[in-house]
Amino acid sequence: MTAINSPEKVYLHLDKTYYLAGDTIWLKGYTVDARTSLPSKKSGVLYVELFKGQKTLKKRVIPLTSGFGWGDIALPDTLSTGTYRIRAYTQWMRNWPTEFFFDKTVKIGGLKSENLITNTVYNYNSNLLTSADISFANSKNIPYIHLPVNYTINIGNNRTEVIKAVTDNAGKLHISLPIEKLDNASKGTVRLTVSMTNEKSISRTFDLAIDNDSIDLQFFPEGGQMVAGLPCRIGYKAINTNGLGTKLTGSVFDQNGTVLASLSESYLGMGSFYLTPQIGSIYTAKITTSSGRNLAFNLPKSIASGYNLAISEKDSNEFLVKVLASEDLVAVGNLHLVAQHNGEIYSDMLIKNPQQINTLKIRKDSLPVGTLLFTLLNIEGLPVCERLVFVNKKPDKIEIQIEKLDSIYALHQQMDIGLIAKTMDKVVQGSLSVSVINSNMVQTEEDDEGNILATLLLTSELSGHVEKPNRYFINRDSATIARLDNLLLTQGWRKVDWEKIERPGLFEFPVEKKLQISGKVFQGEKPVINGKVLLVTAGKNFNIDQSTTDKNGQFLFEPTFTDTVGFAIRAATESGQKSVEIKIDEAIIPEVGIKDITNYIDDYPQKPLDYRKHREDYKALLIKKGLLSGVTELEDVEILAKKKKYELPVDAKANLVSATKMQTIYQADFGGVADISEYLTRHLKGGVIMKTDKQGYERLMLAEPGIVKDAATKKMYTYDKPLVVYINGRALEESFNIRELPSKQIEHINFFIKDELREDGYVKFGYLEIVMNKDGVYWQNYHKNVSGMASIIRQGYSISNSFYSPKYAIKPIEQRADLRSTIFWMPHVSPNLEGKFNLKYFNGSVPGKYKVLIEGIDLQGNLARRSFYYEVR
Repeated sequence: MTAINSPEKVYLHLDKTYYLAGDTIWLKGYTVDARTSLPSKKSGVLYVELFKGQKTLKKRVIPLTSGFGWGDIALPDTLSTGTYRIRAYTQWMRNWPTEFFFDKTVKIGGLKSENLITNTVYNYNSNLLTSADISFANSKNIPYIHLPVNYTINIGNNRTEVIKAVTDNAGKLHISLPIEKLDNASKGTVRLTVSMTNEKSISRTFDLAIDNDSIDLQFFPEGGQMVAGLPCRIGYKAINTNGLGTKLTGSVFDQNGTVLASLSESYLGMGSFYLTPQIGSIYTAKITTSSGRNLAFNLPKSIASGYNLAISEKDSNEFLVKVLASEDLVAVGNLHLVAQHNGEIYSDMLIKNPQQINTLKIRKDSLPVGTLLFTLLNIEGLPVCERLVFVNKKPDKIEIQIEKLDSIYALHQQMDIGLIAKTMDKVVQGSLSVSVINSNMVQTEEDDEGNILATLLLTSELSGHVEKPNRYFINRDSATIARLDNLLLTQGWRKVDWEKIERPGLFEFPVEKKLQISGKVFQGEKPVINGKVLLVTAGKNFNIDQSTTDKNGQFLFEPTFTDTVGFAIRAATESGQKSVEIKIDEAIIPEVGIKDITNYIDDYPQKPLDYRKHREDYKALLIKKGLLSGVTELEDVEILAKKKKYELPVDAKANLVSATKMQTIYQADFGGVADISEYLTRHLKGGVIMKTDKQGYERLMLAEPGIVKDAATKKMYTYDKPLVVYINGRALEESFNIRELPSKQIEHINFFIKDELREDGYVKFGYLEIVMNKDGVYWQNYHKNVSGMASIIRQGYSISNSFYSPKYAIKPIEQRADLRSTIFWMPHVSPNLEGKFNLKYFNGSVPGKYKVLIEGIDLQGNLARRSFYYEVR
């Protein structure tokens, strides 16, 4: 496989597992090469998006350096309580399905308490949901009686009309489901709107598991198929209507009713058993669900001739591989057993004249950490068996050791934790990120947390939803190893089409080193070759770049800019003709897929609300003690500064400072005029006129611009130079028709003139500084595309804010109450030449169990993850 074409993988380290509206999500992006597992040097831009449902709420563009980048997302304080998703990807990753992106759920609690607590009881008849009883109460558990409620029931493609009801004397609402619409349906929803007494309405959505005992059970023979007469390990996975693993008990029978295997031992619905199938036999699994329901499922049919591939861990250092062949294939040609990791071959073993059972041993020290795909190739070189295994080697992980840590510390105490990072006693050179949170405020569970090991080594390599992936990395006991192996048996192998990588012409999205603005220039239907293209950057970073079109009429710019910026593009043929058309490549956001898993659609998660209540309760305690009277609070709430007045770019400032302000015109002077240019030609001191320039654009010019001598002809001519116009600090280009400017949105206009005596004559320069009460007027609303012109708005790099860590050694403890749940965040830590680094920060005002989490990667692709706790009282 060509290294340059290998995909990338992304992991985001977030500072905590859930948030409140107004919090800031602090994040660090790690991008690795999927083939080598090394930090990727391909992409220079990482896109991070926060969305709910299919609506994108926030987008960040983060520059990457050697695979690393960091930033933050300030959550609006208006967000409602719910489950959101955050995903990250590079442009190069868009050549593969979006399921290959980093994609994680994030639970967020709203700041405002809706004072509505609901509790739902589901009523089943023979495992079929028939009704639901919903209780409504306030935060003090006082029921809302006679509360108006409107609701609709959605089952499959059927939706009821809006049903109007009121709660009873106990604050309960009974909802009956339409029985006639439940056939063949497994899930549904109830959407209700509650009319509160304060005239506010609150909406909630409840998921309905209509058949609470419906199970999908699938079987996965090791190697891919069951061959008659060959013993085979068979994995199985049982999922419920929510797509999550479910418990079951049962046995496997043949057509004669003989019990051949047991299905009693499973984890998250996954397990395995052994079976030696016989030709012509039929095998059935008869199971009993947790509610006592009996179901039957058929196993795959066996084939008469073929191979089996069985792999197990002989010990921590070796894999034991068995290749089994049916009798007709014994000693028929040679076989090859190939071991590869994301297209990189690590082992190719020849099996000469195979016997019915062929045993091989493969040492792990020659294999990379992570998933490894074994493929058995027959005499024709065709794959006949495949098996995915996981290589877990301690030496290939970064070990982080604590030099000294006490068990208990004080509030606001300064911390200085010394740590050492090493791999096989070698000093780590790489990048780490560190978060410290108060886990009493944000109660963490390993299942909820991000895990760089689980993401980059496991879930990014498997298809489908991997339930509770972190559990496979918490312990390395025999039970965990067996569970991980069952996962690999049942959930297939990598979802990337590796054959595509060998065909570079199939890639739609090129590697993006920098932000790009690209497009094509046409004259009629023909591309303009060697055309001249200018890119004008508006605003405080005013700039002009130049490019030339290639043989396909394509042009490319790589500007460096932050925030959202307007650009103007001007194009012409090589000879200067401007009668051309510009087609700009759109910056299309990848499609947002729908996650059909229960924990993705939790509309009202409880943990963020518990976090909010904990913070509010402790705040009330501090007030009671008098510690919050007239002091500063440090909470996880975004502080929204007043909108700053625009700033002129440096070149504009230089022009206006050296010029003389002739006049200021206010809205009261010209209010209501339809054409501001007409007013200016009549009222500006010194005189201006509307005149067509050499490019054919109508421009404002000074009536007496000056006279200069032509160096070649020695003749004097009028120096016609249009006024330079700035709107809210943005320089207008020549094609802008100032007649289109909405005069009602102009606050005032400053008019400047600069005189300049030169050797070739005397000239005047005119400047207009127009201040609008609505920013973005020119670029977003009033730019008129003309021949050879185009304009776009693009989002630039997101400015990374610095995490504020207060220094309490400067002020007494009573001076401020630190109610933050994220105590410390450091996105980039690089150990010194001895592998040592220190974490220096101050504890907060809230006592609790503080959790330190460190993740990272070194330049050799070794991963780090270490967490530890200490108490603050």
